Amino acid sequence: MGPVLSTIYYSAGYARLLVRHWDARDPEAIDTTLEDVRHAAILVPGFLGTRGALSVLRQRFARAGITTFTLNTGLRSLLPRSSLLRLLFRKILRVKKRCPRLGRLDLVGHSWGGIVANEAVEMGYLDG
Repeated sequence: MGPVLSTIYYSAGYARLLVRHWDARDPEAIDTTLEDVRHAAILVPGFLGTRGALSVLRQRFARAGITTFTLNTGLRSLLPRSSLLRLLFRKILRVKKRCPRLGRLDLVGHSWGGIVANEAVEMGYLDG
């Protein structure tokens, strides 16, 4: 397979992945208060990652009793890191608002998402 065909092939595969994992009915967007949540994690996918790409990890956290939220970046991961940090900060604030008795909030990032999550911790986004 030549370089042009392989580029088309892999681009089509990625488009299928995005469509399969894209869900307009974001379960995390439901504006309900989660009173009993004491431990939660925000998952930050890697470059061009989606919520669905971390579904196995979300299931494992759920079995361990940890509520998960995902910073669903998708194509927004192409934005500058400062923009992604703002998105993550807003997500942290929303999670803290929805879970008023939250005792522990973890950031779990994969690849590029790990770099963004690490910078958020260094900047004190989880403090307070």
